[in-house]
Amino acid sequence: TLHAASLLQPYPPVPPAPGQPKPVTTALNWGGGRHHAQRAQAGGFCYVNDAVLGCDMLRRKFGKVLYVDIDIHHCDGVEAAFDGTDKVVTLSFHKYEKGFFPGTGAPLGRHSKVNVPLPPGITDDLFLPLYSSAVSDLASAHASIGSPFGSVCLAVGADGLADDPIVGRDGWALSTRGLSSAVRSTCLLAKKLRLPLLVLGGGGYSDVNAARAFAACTVAACEGPREGVLARLPDRVPDHEHFPRYAPTF
Repeated sequence: TLHAASLLQPYPPVPPAPGQPKPVTTALNWGGGRHHAQRAQAGGFCYVNDAVLGCDMLRRKFGKVLYVDIDIHHCDGVEAAFDGTDKVVTLSFHKYEKGFFPGTGAPLGRHSKVNVPLPPGITDDLFLPLYSSAVSDLASAHASIGSPFGSVCLAVGADGLADDPIVGRDGWALSTRGLSSAVRSTCLLAKKLRLPLLVLGGGGYSDVNAARAFAACTVAACEGPREGVLARLPDRVPDHEHFPRYAPTF
């Protein structure tokens, strides 16, 4: 994550001339997004909170950071790390109910923390309009008070996909297409606002679902420099040695 963040560069005042190298404005690390680790303890499969370290590097390079998290579990470690500062604003979409890990993330919308708990079974049709509106409105609100964001960090969990084996049937019912569409909308907003974008991974406990989702989200993250590539992504998994594992939908 630190390496990915170090690659990011600001948008140039004018587009590069033909033949000139383009700045790196989007970087990905699907192995990142360990958002539960705390300052002095591990949590939720997370030993080092790379999301916090990445946001801190973004803050030092570009100023104020918008951290958006769409893992089904609340980003308790990231929220705690930046509690008391407005240099990193956290916007978390997650499941919140008694007994569901990590137990934090009650509805909140003040200062540098915005929590948006979502109900079990939420689908793409409900999630995507809410997500796009919330991210865009939050960015606009901070710009309107003279405190715009300088970069965006997005953590994407595949555990919000339907029937995740650890979350179970009481989880969300998002699809790969829905998750990648959320990444696409974030990428296009970052491009519109000329904000460098760092994309991280997260949970996801079906290896087949996670592989399919993160592949689609990688394409979606390219929408900034190459708008329209996600629409050209084939719906079918290409034939390869592990093809039978993608049954029955492929």
